[in-house]
Amino acid sequence: MAGEIIALDAVICGAAGIVGKKEHEGPLGGYFDMYDETDAFGTDTWEKAESEMQRRALSLAMKKASLKESDIGSLFAGDLLNQCIGSAYGLLDFNIPYFGLYGACSTAAEGLMLASVMVSKGIYAHSAAVTSSHYCSAERQYRTPLEYGSQRTPTAQWTVTGSGAFIVGDKDCKGKVRVTEALPGIVKEKGICDANNMGAAMAPAALSTLLRYFDESGLAPEDFDMILTGDLGYEGGAMLADLARAEGLDISGVYNDCGMMIFNRSTQDVHAGGSGCGCSAVVMADYIIPRLAEGKLGNVLFLGTGAMMSPSSLQQGCAIPAVAHLIRLESRVIEMESVLRFGWAFIVGGRLCVVAQLLVDRTKLTPARILVIYVVAGVILGAVGLYAPLAEFAGAGATTPLTGFGFLISKGVREAVDEKGLLGALTGGLTAAAGGTAAAICFGYLAALIFKGKPKR
Repeated sequence: MAGEIIALDAVICGAAGIVGKKEHEGPLGGYFDMYDETDAFGTDTWEKAESEMQRRALSLAMKKASLKESDIGSLFAGDLLNQCIGSAYGLLDFNIPYFGLYGACSTAAEGLMLASVMVSKGIYAHSAAVTSSHYCSAERQYRTPLEYGSQRTPTAQWTVTGSGAFIVGDKDCKGKVRVTEALPGIVKEKGICDANNMGAAMAPAALSTLLRYFDESGLAPEDFDMILTGDLGYEGGAMLADLARAEGLDISGVYNDCGMMIFNRSTQDVHAGGSGCGCSAVVMADYIIPRLAEGKLGNVLFLGTGAMMSPSSLQQGCAIPAVAHLIRLESRVIEMESVLRFGWAFIVGGRLCVVAQLLVDRTKLTPARILVIYVVAGVILGAVGLYAPLAEFAGAGATTPLTGFGFLISKGVREAVDEKGLLGALTGGLTAAAGGTAAAICFGYLAALIFKGKPKR
């Protein structure tokens, strides 16, 4: 199929994550907005606790976005409970049009995708996505009650107790993270019947979506700072990397999984990592999106992976179908920094050129002498450590003029002396400036063939 990627122009205005005690004790514990030591969140059942997490998460996300209920045009929500009752009861207090979702662990990505479509196409100015899971309620529904004390297999994942909420706005929103593309997943089923090995069931679906995306977009894994799945865990994550490699796609350098990030495998008894709707939701809301907003990440592919099973299908021995929805997130900070960097490069480089032109027009110095002055100035400023900060600040605006050539020579000498000793003082400058020198000779020769030089009068 052609043209499957959906172009989007949406912005994440606010996001919030609420977690339980075990999640707070994990590697990302300090990033989450709120946690409860009892996992009950002031309620008397685990299902009610899950609903309460959703209510708190959405309220906090709206507060972060400085928005009211009346500003939100639609609400996409889902969870793991039968008929998504965690969402239905948890969001009763919000007077917002509601769309119920069931995407299992892919619900965070599915909700973000649909909310972004709504605002990108101008249907609503703002839309929200919420999801959750609770370890106790999920175990009771899909496996066995906790009181039974059954043993978990090595491939089993620990359902995260958590809820994530996202507020998505149009391009005029002041948020710093853009949602630029989406690719809905296609359901895949490869014969996995074990509810304690969901990573194996979901990995083929994740591979399918990745291959479709890279085939249509023409991009490659190295074009992204991170390719993030949620939640294949250690078992499914390793399978995905192997399956992708077999297809000629190496994602190992940029790949991670929310289920591998949220718990410490060596100190927390989670076996193959985390899972559940809340896993990717809270990691995205409180860790990945803030890093994008700060410019620490620039370009992220997020694939929400879901095992689309039910208690009935498991009891009937059916294989587990799975799906993986993809969204692309980009940092607005990187874009703004690039614009500023271009501006400062223009200003700094332009001023250095203006000074040189004034020396040509207002003094009797020849161009050759001005060239030498600029190069020597760059060498001296580089040697005393003053030019490096300017080069870092102005980029090509400081490195392209002749002062930058002098700085390059001094830098080359310093590095060569550190490596080779006194001999480096003789070779370092030539080595560092070899490319620029060769280019100057070649282009100078071509210019001499085309133009006729005149001495300065």
